Amino acid sequence: MLQTASFFEQWPILLSTLLSPLIAVGVTLLYQKRDQSYQRRMSVFTDLMKNRRSLLSAEYVNALNLVPVVFHKQSAIRQALGDVMALYEDNDWTIPDTDPRYTAVRGRLQQSLDRKTALLLSAMARDLRIGVGDITILQGAYLPEAWSNREKLDTEIKLGLHRILTNQGLFPILAHVVHAGEQAAQPEQNAAQGETQVSPATEKQRSPSTDRPADPT
Repeated sequence: MLQTASFFEQWPILLSTLLSPLIAVGVTLLYQKRDQSYQRRMSVFTDLMKNRRSLLSAEYVNALNLVPVVFHKQSAIRQALGDVMALYEDNDWTIPDTDPRYTAVRGRLQQSLDRKTALLLSAMARDLRIGVGDITILQGAYLPEAWSNREKLDTEIKLGLHRILTNQGLFPILAHVVHAGEQAAQPEQNAAQGETQVSPATEKQRSPSTDRPADPT
C-alpha cells in the first residue's frame, strides 16, 4: 500500500518529465512555422513595395503571382488582388496610341490601377502589422526619371525590332545622294590636280644642277 501511494504521489512528476521535452519541441516547431510564414509574406510585400512604380519589372510580377500563395488565408487580401487582376485584364489597355481616346483611357486606367494597388498593399501591411497608410503607399514611391526613360526606350526598341522582323515596319537606312553632275566632275578634278601637281623628286630631275663643274672650253 505504501508503494502504491508513493507511485500516485510521484506520477505527476514523472508525467511532466516525459511531456516537457515534447511540449518544448512542439512549441518551437510552431514558432518556426509561423516565423517562416511571416518571412515569406514580408518578402513578397517588400518586393511589391519597392517596385510599385515599375509594374512591368520581373521582380514585381513574380511577387504579385506569389500573393495568393503566401496570403491564401487572408480573404481581404485575396479580394484586393482579384480587383487588381481584373483591371489588368481590361480590354481598354489594348487601345492603339492612334486612337483619339488613348490618352484619356490610359490615364483613367492608370489612376484606377494605382488606387487598387494601394488598397492591396495596405491590406498586406495590416496583416503584417506594419503601419503604412494608403496615402503613403500611393504617393510615397520614388522612381528616377532616367530609369523611366530607359525602360521606355528599351520597350520602343523591342517593339521596333519586332515590327521589322514580322514585316510590319521598315528598317531606317541613311543614304548620301550623289548627283550625276558631281559624280562626272570628280574624275576631271582628280586628273586636273594630277597634271598641275609635281612631286619634289620630279622637280629635282627637271632643274639643272648647280654643283656641275664649268666647261674648260
